[in-house]
Amino acid sequence: MGRIISKHKSILELDADLVKVINPKNIFVSYRGNPTLDRILVPSKLRSLNQNADHHQNGQDSSANSRQFGSFKCEDECKMCKLFLHSPEYITSFHTDQRFNFKRRLSCDSKLVIYLAEDMKCQRSYTGSCATGVKVRWGNHKSHIRTCRGTCELTSHFKEDYSNHPFSRSGPLKQFDENLSDHLRLTLIDQVDSESELKDRESYWMSQLRTFDTYGGFNKRDARCEKKKKAFTSL
Repeated sequence: MGRIISKHKSILELDADLVKVINPKNIFVSYRGNPTLDRILVPSKLRSLNQNADHHQNGQDSSANSRQFGSFKCEDECKMCKLFLHSPEYITSFHTDQRFNFKRRLSCDSKLVIYLAEDMKCQRSYTGSCATGVKVRWGNHKSHIRTCRGTCELTSHFKEDYSNHPFSRSGPLKQFDENLSDHLRLTLIDQVDSESELKDRESYWMSQLRTFDTYGGFNKRDARCEKKKKAFTSL
């Protein structure tokens, strides 16, 4: 970045009036320093009294407290939770090295959810969303994979790629679920407050986790781009 700016900031000197407003000598790249011991030991935010009480009472560190948010399995260990639901400490995908913190506590009963489906054999990811309960949405995905219906990018992949997913789609449903669980896992990553926010938030996570097909993921449609195109064509 520094080389690019140094190379091109001389263009400003071509305009004498512009130089008076923006001095090229004052344009430079500034780098953020590495965390110091002082910053590590002294947090920028003070812990609340309730958090301190919980800390001393339970004898747990701050990493345990952070797990109040995440993708959690239900107490009954339903089929979806037992076989497919993943409960990582951070949100990430096969297509990025970035890690994102959970901001919500999510379970199989959550609604208005954005989720991440991961193909463990092909190392590819799919970001989706559901307004109704996630159990219903995941049940649809499984049914479409079982019946070879390409209703979305994820199910189309399982319909077309038998070489990496050679398990039988017929036979007992229990056996199918167990076979599929070796190939596919689910992580609940976010939740919105209204259905109107759902697609925008889904597109946000597609970009953050790079699950678009251009990065090697499954997603092809970006709801935010389509929304902008409609707004532009209506002008």
